Amino acid sequence: MQPYKKLYTYWFSVIIYDREVEFAEKWIKSWKLKEQMDGAARSGKQNIVEGSDDMDVSLKVAINLTGIAKGSLEELTGDLEDFLRQRKLDKWDKNDPRVLLLRAKSAQLVRNLSDLSVLSKEREAEELLKTIELPEHCFSIAKLRR
Repeated sequence: MQPYKKLYTYWFSVIIYDREVEFAEKWIKSWKLKEQMDGAARSGKQNIVEGSDDMDVSLKVAINLTGIAKGSLEELTGDLEDFLRQRKLDKWDKNDPRVLLLRAKSAQLVRNLSDLSVLSKEREAEELLKTIELPEHCFSIAKLRR
C-alpha cells in the first residue's frame, strides 16, 4: 500500500469526500453547485495524496499542497454552512452529542484504516468506510421540503 494511507488526514479526507458525495446526491439540486462541492471534497483528498508523494522531492511543495487541501476543505465547509443558513437549519455545536458520536466513530475507523497491518486488501478498507454514514436525523425533513 502507498505510504499516504498511513496518514490519519488521508483517511479523514476519504470519509469527508464519500459523505459529501452522498449528501450532494441527496440534497443539492443545482448541478453546478454539486460539481463544485464534489470537486472541493475530492481536491482536499487528492492534494493530501500528492503532498505526501512529493514529500521525498520537496518539503516546500508538500506543505503547499497541504495548504491547498485545507483551502479546498474550507471551501466545502462554506458551501455546507450556506446550505444550512439558506434553509434556516441549525449548525450543530462541536460538543453536541451527535457530533461527538460521529467523531468517535470516524476516529476509530481512521485508526483501523491507518493501521496497515490490519488491512490485507483494498476491499477491506472499502467495507470499513461504509460503516460511517450520515445520520438520518441530520436535518429536519419538514424544513427541507419547504
